Amino acid sequence: MTESSCVITFMNVNDVTSGHVGAPNAACEVKLVDVPEMNCTSYDQPYPRGEICVRGPIVFQGYYKDEVQTREVIDEEVWLHTGDIGLWSPGGRLKIIDRKKNIFKLAQGEYIAPEKIESVYAKCNFVAQCFVYGDSFNSSLVAIVCVDPDMLKAWAAKEGIKLYFHNNKKKNIFKLAQGEYIAPEKIESVYAKCNFVAQCFVYGDSFNSSLVAIVCVDPDKGNNWLWLLLASKELVELYFRIDIGLETLYLLMNGLRPRRS
Repeated sequence: MTESSCVITFMNVNDVTSGHVGAPNAACEVKLVDVPEMNCTSYDQPYPRGEICVRGPIVFQGYYKDEVQTREVIDEEVWLHTGDIGLWSPGGRLKIIDRKKNIFKLAQGEYIAPEKIESVYAKCNFVAQCFVYGDSFNSSLVAIVCVDPDMLKAWAAKEGIKLYFHNNKKKNIFKLAQGEYIAPEKIESVYAKCNFVAQCFVYGDSFNSSLVAIVCVDPDKGNNWLWLLLASKELVELYFRIDIGLETLYLLMNGLRPRRS
C-alpha cells in the first residue's frame, strides 16, 4: 500500500513456497492486532491471526490536511492499521487471508463479509459489478447491481423483448399485466430530477404488474454505478423527486413508501 511506501514484506529469492507475501521488510515492524468480531486473535492455533499493522520510517506521516482520516489509520503508538487480516505462517512468513474494513454487523448481531457475497453475484453473466450493503439498524442486506449492457441486450433479443431507448422519436406507452397503460418518459423524468441521476430507463410489459428501472448515476455527483432497481409501480408513479439510495432499497424491501421530498 502507498501509505507504507508499498513495501511491508518481501519474498526471499530462495523461497520457493507460495501462498504468502514473504517476511517483514527490515525497514519496518509488523504485528497482528486481535480482531474479536472476526474471531481472529494472537492465540489462534495453529497460526496467530489478526489485523496487519506496520510501523517504521517507511510509513507515511498522514494524509494531506486530513487529520480525521489520518487518526483512523494511525494509532497513538504510530502503528499504521492496514485493514488487512493476516496470519503468521511457519518461518515468519505473512499471509493475507481477509479484509477487516469490509465487515459489518447486522441488527441481530451477525457479522457479514460483503465481498464474499458480491463475488457470488459476480459469477452471473448478466452482472458486471455488485455492491452489497448492510448496517446495525437492519436485519437484512441490500444490493446494488451493475448489469452488463451487452449481455442484457443479447438476452432481450433472444427472448423477443423489444427495448425502447430515449432516442426513439415515437412516444412509448406499454400495458402492464393488470391492464394499466404506462408512459415511461413521465416516470423517467421524475427520476431525472434527482441530482445524482444522469440517465434513466423504465421498462414494463404485459406479463408483469410492476416496472423495472435502470438508473445511471452521475459519476461527478455519486458513485459510478448503473443501478438496477426492481421498483414497484406504486413507487415509480410518485410524481415528485425521489432520493434513490440505500434507504429507499430498505423501504422497498419492507413494502413501505419512500418519504416525499
